[in-house]
Amino acid sequence: MLAFSVIIYRYNQDSPLASWMVDTGGLKWLDELVTRGKAEQGGNGYPLWYCAKAGDVLPLITNGLPEHEGPFVIGEDYVLPGAATWDIEIDTEQIRICDPEQMLQIDAWDMS
Repeated sequence: MLAFSVIIYRYNQDSPLASWMVDTGGLKWLDELVTRGKAEQGGNGYPLWYCAKAGDVLPLITNGLPEHEGPFVIGEDYVLPGAATWDIEIDTEQIRICDPEQMLQIDAWDMS
């Protein structure tokens, strides 16, 4: 499947603040944070990882996930419309009480 599983954690904690699946265009917002010097990135897709402050990440997801462009994909046993996002889970209470200076880890697992 041409998609990523995105999971956001407080640094060194197990409980995710948010997670979702997104098609191949859905990591652009993270790449933009890196370009602006607001995040660091590493990894190879298993996973890609990003580190950034909560104050730079959480406002981007609390009022709906970042919009993106993505291809229409017909796979062997699935179809993804362009700009697809699904399996969204957001812990709004934990996000609400998260310190803006808290470091977050964002894992993006390549599902292909």
